[in-house]
Formats: sequence, structure tokens, C-alpha cells
Amino acid sequence: MGTFDPSGLNQFILMWNGSAPYWSSGVWNGHTYSDIPGMDQNSAFVINFTDNNEMKKCTLTFSIKDAYTRTVLDSSGQAQQWLWINRTQEWVLIWSQPPDPCDVYSVCGAFGICERNNETLCSCLPGFEPVSIREWNLNDWSSGCKRKTRSQCREDNNSATREKEGFLAMPFKRLPAGSQPLAVHNTEECKLACLSSCSCTAYYYGNGCMVWNGDVRNLQQNTEIRLFLVTPSLEVRHKSQKDGA
Repeated sequence: MGTFDPSGLNQFILMWNGSAPYWSSGVWNGHTYSDIPGMDQNSAFVINFTDNNEMKKCTLTFSIKDAYTRTVLDSSGQAQQWLWINRTQEWVLIWSQPPDPCDVYSVCGAFGICERNNETLCSCLPGFEPVSIREWNLNDWSSGCKRKTRSQCREDNNSATREKEGFLAMPFKRLPAGSQPLAVHNTEECKLACLSSCSCTAYYYGNGCMVWNGDVRNLQQNTEIRLFLVTPSLEVRHKSQKDGA
């Protein structure tokens, strides 16, 4: 959703699920919002901001005569500005924030991977499939992905037994949100800590150990960070065979 910053700053923010901010306009400086490109004093947009004891209000006016625009919050989570072109009788996208759709919080849902250069923006982790094929066919990926097979992990006496599961190392652009740090000494101890809990779905060891419990969101494929995710053992074997081919 889009709203004025609840902290009191004079800026507009986009939030996922009413709790996780993923974009801000920058603070109002008396003329414009500092982090919105193309909205300076020389642009075709005129911004008026009102802040008094009763309310905060922002209006955006397109100064070109007989031109029609509309501002929407797209189903993907992007704020978009569209311009109507009379000659071609169509709406044209002229502005969007965040500019990279993969920067929208949880755009691909739980266990979904965002790759902006792919034909389809979102895909599922190996061993996972879309929760709703119908929604994904409509380019709404927010429902995310689910395991193709149910986890057979069992916990007993503070330890877990994972059957037909393993860790799949995958490269990502950045670490997803929601991690928990653990005080361990090396990669192997970090791995064992994740193995000991059925709720652990991923781990990473860099300057320290970080684990994720439950849903993992905001995965962007890249080559910078190797994250280890719990997946069915069959997917781990397939990946090893492909890498060794």
C-alpha cells in the first residue's frame, strides 16, 4: 500500500502488508520530493503539498494542456504514472517506482526468485511450484511458491531428522530479509544449527551465521552471495549432476 510516512516525516512510502517499507519518495523540500527523479521545478508535473494540524495532502498536476494522466499502484507493488496518447489511443508508462520491479518487497512471494531480464519476472526455487497457477498466468506472483512434496522433517529432543532433504547452494544478489544471527564458529556449525530445526529453511555463513525460519522472500538471482536453501534431496542431486556435466 502507499501512505504518508507514519513516523511523521513528510514523505510518501510504499509498504508491503502494512509492515515492511520498500520505497520512499524522499522528504518534501518545499518544491518536490527529493528521491523522485524527473519531478524537479522544470518538469511537466506540478506538486502541491499541504501540511497543517488537520491533515497532510499531496496533489500531482500535469501541466500540459489537454493531457490526461493517471497514477496507480500496480498489482506488482510499483507506483506508476501513465500518459494518454491521443494519436495512438493508448496509455503509455512514463514513470515507475521502484524502477526495478525486483526491488518491490516480496514481488515473487515466498520461495520465488525475481529475475528482471527473464521473459517471466518470477520463477520458483528448485523443488517448488506456484501456489496459484491462475494468478501466475495473470502476472500476479505475490502468492509465491510451495514445495512440490511435503517436508518429512521430524523434531525430537531439540534435534531434527530430515528425510529426503538437503541444502541447495544458489547465488543471489543480496540476502533476503528476516534472518536471525547465530553465535557459531564456522560454516559447518551454521549448517548443523539449521539442520537441527524443522522450521529452518535457509542458512548463510559470511562474517557470521545467519538462518531463516519459515518463508524466504526477496530472492534475486545473481552471482554475489551463495545462500543454502533446504530443498528435496532429488533437486540437490539434479543440481550436482548439472554442475558436473
